[in-house]
Amino acid sequence: MIQRVQICTATLFILLLNSIFAQDTIALRYSSYIKAATINKHLSVLASDSLEGRETAQPGMVKAAKYVSEQFAANGLPPVINNSYFQRIPLANFSKSVFSLKVGDNMFSSPDDYFISEAPPTASVKAKEIVFAGYGITDSVSGWNDYLNIDVTGKILLILEGEPVDKKGNSLISKSELPSSWKSDRSAKLQLARSKKPGFILFVGADYKSMAERFTKRVASNRLMLDTEENANHTPVAYISRTTADKFISMSGMDLNDHEKAISKKKKFTAQIIPVKTEFSIAMEKTSCTNVLGYLEGSDLKDEVIVISAHLDHLGKRGDKIYYGADDDGSGSASILTMMEVFAKAKREGHGPRRSLLFISFTGEEKGLLGSDYYSDHPIFPMEKTIVDLNIDMIGRVDTLPHVSKNYTYLIGSDKLSSQLHRINENANASCCQLELNYKYNDPSDRERLYYRSDHYNFAKHNVPVIFYFTGIHEDYHKPTDTIDKIDFEKTSGIVKLVFNTAWELANRNERIVVDVVNDFK
Repeated sequence: MIQRVQICTATLFILLLNSIFAQDTIALRYSSYIKAATINKHLSVLASDSLEGRETAQPGMVKAAKYVSEQFAANGLPPVINNSYFQRIPLANFSKSVFSLKVGDNMFSSPDDYFISEAPPTASVKAKEIVFAGYGITDSVSGWNDYLNIDVTGKILLILEGEPVDKKGNSLISKSELPSSWKSDRSAKLQLARSKKPGFILFVGADYKSMAERFTKRVASNRLMLDTEENANHTPVAYISRTTADKFISMSGMDLNDHEKAISKKKKFTAQIIPVKTEFSIAMEKTSCTNVLGYLEGSDLKDEVIVISAHLDHLGKRGDKIYYGADDDGSGSASILTMMEVFAKAKREGHGPRRSLLFISFTGEEKGLLGSDYYSDHPIFPMEKTIVDLNIDMIGRVDTLPHVSKNYTYLIGSDKLSSQLHRINENANASCCQLELNYKYNDPSDRERLYYRSDHYNFAKHNVPVIFYFTGIHEDYHKPTDTIDKIDFEKTSGIVKLVFNTAWELANRNERIVVDVVNDFK
C-alpha cells in the first residue's frame, strides 16, 4: 500500500513536471518569434519624420495612436472602449492660459512679478484681505505653529519660503545651526497649506528670478494637465517675488525684512491680516489626447488582467528640430506591438493566455505621466482585477555605466509589492534570456528616483505590482539625436523576450500573484 502510494505520488510529480516543462517549452517557442526586425519595422514608423516627435495632443501623436490601433486591429484584438481602441484623456493646456492678478489698485504681470505654478483649468478668486502666515510651518517637535488661531479656509494665504532663524542665523525649528527640512521643502509647505483649504496661495520665493526662468521654459514646452474633477478643485498657487510681496505687505505697516527681523527677535510669529482687495483668475485652453488599448481576452481566468505598457508620446518639435524619441519611448512602444503580435499568434494556434492581456500605449508620460494617471483613476478593467503592470520605457540603448555585457536591463519595482513577481521575472530570465539584471535604480535612496518617473508608478500607487524595464539614460536623452540608427535591436529583442516570458507565466499560472510587501519607497 505504501509502495503504491509512493509510485502514484512519483507519477503525479513527474506528470506535473512534464506539464510545467511543456508550458515553458511553449513559451520559449513563441518567444523565439520576437525578432529584432519586427521591432525595427514598427519603430521605423514611430520614429519617422512624419510623426514629428509624437508630442501629446499634437498631430504627430494622433498619427502614432492611429498606427498602433491599426496594428491591434490587424492582429484580431477587438476594440473595448465604445467600439474604439482609444481612451480619451481630457486635458487643459497650461501654456495657453489667460490669467490675471490684481492686488489693490495694482495689476501684476507674469513672469516679472509672479507666475502660476499650479492651478485648476479654470478659477476665479476674490477676497478683501490676505492672510499672512509667516513661513507657513507647523512643526510638532519644536512647537512652532504659523497657523495658530487662524482660519484660512477659502481665503488668500501668503507664506514665505525658508524657515525662521534667530539673530545668529540658527534655525528656530531645529534649534541649531543646522537647517530643518522646512527650509527647502516647498512641497511639504504647500501640502500643509492646502490642508488648510485656502482659496489661493501666494508663495514668496527666495530665489524668484531663477524660479521664474525655469517656469518660463516649462510653459514654452506646451505644459499640459488633466482636466478632471479632482484638478478642478485644486488650489491655485502663485509664486511671487519679494518686491511684489512688499507692495501689499507694506499695508500692514511693515515690509518683509521687518517681519523677518521681528520673528528673529521674538522667536515667534503671529499671523497678520492685510486689508487689501485681491482678485485672481485663470482660464486654460481645453484639448485632449488618447491612450490606445489592445485587449487579448484570456480563457478560464479572463477576468484577471495583465497590463503590458509603454508610452507613445515624446517631445515633438522645437522650432524646426524633431525630437524623434526613438529610444524614449519608441523602443518600448515598438516592443509591445511586437509582443502583442506573438501573443495573438499563440492564441490563434490554440495557446492563448488564461488571463487576459491588455496592451496600453500611454499618452502624456512626458507631461507628467498624464495618460497612466488618468487610466489608473478611470480604468477600463477594474484595478482590483489588474494583476500586474509590466512597463517598458527606453530599452534600446546602452548607457555609460559599466556592465558585464551590453545584454542587460535595469529592473525597477519588481520586489516592491510582490516577492512572487520578483522571483517569476528572475526565473523567466534564467530559462529564456540570461540577461544581466541590474537593480541599481531599485534602491530607494538612488537620486534619480526612477520608480516615480514612468507610467508603472500610477499602478503601484493603486497597490498593483509592477516591473519597470529600462536600460539607462544616455547622451541623446531628450535631444533631437535620439534617433533610430542608434538603437541596438538585437539587445532590445532580448529584453522583449524576458518581458514576454514573464507575462506568459503570470498569465497562465494557477494562482494570481499576491501583494505581500509593504512598499519601502517614501
